[in-house]
Amino acid sequence: MLTARELSDLTVAAAPAPLGEHLELASLEERAIRSAFDKTENNQAETARLLGIGVDALRYRLRKFGLR
Repeated sequence: MLTARELSDLTVAAAPAPLGEHLELASLEERAIRSAFDKTENNQAETARLLGIGVDALRYRLRKFGLR
């Protein structure tokens, strides 16, 4: 469950949405992963740590979003 602060952190970390774009949770998740991946220079272990998820969960999401 996300708190308001965590959701706010994700939207700040992710690239802003173009005006009029409807943000879905999957889109927000993908943006947060892309942003964290960029910050860690594509280091999966550091990206997972930054996002607070396990490496296996990150790898699943990378495949899910075609980021791998």
